Amino acid sequence: MLRQQPLPARSREAAPRLARPFVVLFLTLIVAAAIFTWEPWPITSFRLFSHLRADRQQGWAATVDVQGRETPLAVADLSSGLRGFSFRMAEFESASWSRRDEICRAWTAPLSEAEGRRGAEIRLYRTSWQLSQRIDGGERPAPPRRRLAFVCTPAGAQDGGPG
Repeated sequence: MLRQQPLPARSREAAPRLARPFVVLFLTLIVAAAIFTWEPWPITSFRLFSHLRADRQQGWAATVDVQGRETPLAVADLSSGLRGFSFRMAEFESASWSRRDEICRAWTAPLSEAEGRRGAEIRLYRTSWQLSQRIDGGERPAPPRRRLAFVCTPAGAQDGGPG
């Protein structure tokens, strides 16, 4: 039978004085990150690992049409109207037509003020793609398919058409 050796006096001492406050703070940060989807490095809410990721993905894309010429809309460049675009589109899609008109006017106002963009409209496309579809020997994903869902003008929202 093995005989247990008594622990040295140093091992029997309590944990370092700052260990418990550190653990409490660390666990509080982890919980706060998960609740508020707050992601300061190196703390994470583990969103990347906790969401189901199916092969078929959907999203939104916005373009600006000025006199028949369509260009991608740099959403982050606008003062405030389209920040948080994916969240705004979730609200936009389920909103009443009067609320959509209100949102469209807010989004197109900065464009109307920009030089050379008078009468510009924002086209909102529903995009879809499959993660398994690759091009260039599997290096890059295939481009998404897009369907015009809504058109925003300074007058309000319009349906993008059938589909």
